[in-house]
Amino acid sequence: MSKNAIVPAVPQTQSPSAISPAQLAANRANAQLSTGPRTEAGLAKSSKNAVKSALTGRTVLLPTDDIEEYARFLADFEQHHKPVGPIESELLQIIVDCHWRLRRIQELEYALYAHGEEQFAEAFADLPPMDQRSKIVLQTHLTYQKELRNLHIQEARLDRKRRQALKELEELQSERRKQTREADEAAASNSGDLSGIALFQSEAEFFAALDAGYVPPDIAARLQALAQPAG
Repeated sequence: MSKNAIVPAVPQTQSPSAISPAQLAANRANAQLSTGPRTEAGLAKSSKNAVKSALTGRTVLLPTDDIEEYARFLADFEQHHKPVGPIESELLQIIVDCHWRLRRIQELEYALYAHGEEQFAEAFADLPPMDQRSKIVLQTHLTYQKELRNLHIQEARLDRKRRQALKELEELQSERRKQTREADEAAASNSGDLSGIALFQSEAEFFAALDAGYVPPDIAARLQALAQPAG
């Protein structure tokens, strides 16, 4: 076999102490795709091990994760979405955790290719740099295609979960804002303020809303009456 031939896509046999962190992380991620334990003892053990990959486990943070960074990450989402009540907060937590895990998958994929660049560097040492890098990327993909495929499966699952939770959150918030607006309008009508100014924090905010196209309830009612055909 020539020096530059693609190495067969079979990982080299290594002792446990020789497995790189990238390989170990990818193997753990791959293991999460199995059907898992069935017995109560097995399930209990599995629940304790969920933190090891945090890709499909219930625990999000790994021992190596930066808790302060995660807290800032969560705070940014809370500031943007401003959840109200336990259901909206739970949905936001799902969204944040999915984003956090998606970042970890990207890091694992990068670590696999970085490991392959070290592992196969000597196999194509006599090639030009551009060709050498292409061969290394190809060889890494062939060798770790199962681990990479499983990471991509996990990525797709997490993205679907994230998008579904975001959709539910946006629908809940839209309905809540609608109910709040209707309640405020009803309160303003009952108090005799048909101009709707009570719905705003200040006169400046009220007139700004008028400039933006807001129609006070009394005027809207009159326009609706005029639009109805005479009986």
